[in-house]
Amino acid sequence: MKRSEPPPWYKRRGYPHFDRQMTPQQALRLVEDKQKVAQRAFLPFISFDIEHKRFKKQDDGSRCMDIKRRPVAFASHADSHIFAYYAHLLKQPYEELLLTRGISENVIAYRRFNPPKCNIHFAHDSFAEIERRGTCEAVALDIERFFDTIPHRALKRLWAEVLGVATLPKDHYAVYKAITRWAKVDREALFKKLKIGRRRQENWDRRETLCSPEEFRREVRGGDLIKRGFEVCDGEPISIPQGSPISALLSNLVMLEVDSAIAAKAENHKVYYRRYSDDILLVGNHNDVAAVEAIFKEEVHKLGLVVNDAKTKRSIFSINDAGQQIASKPLQYLGFTFDGQRILVRPQTIAKYIQRMKRAVRSARRAAKAAAKHGGSRKLHRQELYARYSHLGPSRAMAKRLKNPNLRSSFYSYVKRSSREMNRDEIKRQLRKHWGRLNAEIILADRDE
Repeated sequence: MKRSEPPPWYKRRGYPHFDRQMTPQQALRLVEDKQKVAQRAFLPFISFDIEHKRFKKQDDGSRCMDIKRRPVAFASHADSHIFAYYAHLLKQPYEELLLTRGISENVIAYRRFNPPKCNIHFAHDSFAEIERRGTCEAVALDIERFFDTIPHRALKRLWAEVLGVATLPKDHYAVYKAITRWAKVDREALFKKLKIGRRRQENWDRRETLCSPEEFRREVRGGDLIKRGFEVCDGEPISIPQGSPISALLSNLVMLEVDSAIAAKAENHKVYYRRYSDDILLVGNHNDVAAVEAIFKEEVHKLGLVVNDAKTKRSIFSINDAGQQIASKPLQYLGFTFDGQRILVRPQTIAKYIQRMKRAVRSARRAAKAAAKHGGSRKLHRQELYARYSHLGPSRAMAKRLKNPNLRSSFYSYVKRSSREMNRDEIKRQLRKHWGRLNAEIILADRDE
């Protein structure tokens, strides 16, 4: 690695926290000092919920809105670098264990593949397996509250096993304690306590901390804002935070024995087994899939986890008289659906894209009105809307000027890539009306005086 290049685990995080951002050199000096890591007092995570609005069709044909909340927690800048570095240290021995146990193809989430793969490739591979089998059953399982129920005792034991030691070294043990016995501060309560308004939240100076060390002791710690992040179930501590740089790897690590056991059973029953985090897919004939499913539930129960039966999806594939593969119901997996004939992006995902587009247009309308009050133009600024929500994408000059990486990859580009990678024109056709919808919303907003 060249001196000027940052370490492979280093990532600059732009969110505000209780400490300042660190340069690659500062982060490297911190994480490589084992004694400093072992003695470190880790700061509390800042937690909040990401909300997703979902519209579910009821039996009477009406649609009911449901809000899905996913809790996430962000570590301080220094702590994040430590978590990222120790995830980097665990990655190679974990990968070697997967190869030794012959389960490298079964565990597909949060790993690097060569050539690179993402959910598009994983879904396509699984649908291709269903096509190859012709007549089969596909069952998609979901582990209930996966990150929230990860058992600490099993995680510690498997952490040591991956390192090939009987007892965790002091520095690893300090990181283990920080990610399991973690503390958190609710973001909304914190902003309210520190009197940080919405405008300041949206225009934060990245060099600035949320508060000074004195304010932290007086307002945060003294204000009783720090709460316990982990849970206790039947006397045993459980859960790790979603959002830390090490959480994804640990979620794979804690399932090591389950993956090994189920992969072996699946091979015996000639069942296709894939696990993408807490999403599990089994493909085979009915009896064999049922047998592997029962064993999977037993294994995760031993670990202290539970399969969410309400989210279990079953699809039976068969060959009709015309020689075509058909499904009892489309299989939903990793953001796509497959009915034996067509692969599509989930309709709910398309609906979310349309809703986000409409909200963005309304937001641009409010910004134009605010600008008009200060002598600016009332005309809607369309360039960024076209960049984010149409096939046009951002111009090179725009991407360079705004320096916003989110503009480089839009939902439209994701759908187009999915269509190309899977060689399915029906995916691209799902957004054939996007241009008319976007322009209709813009025209309607422009008329709003």
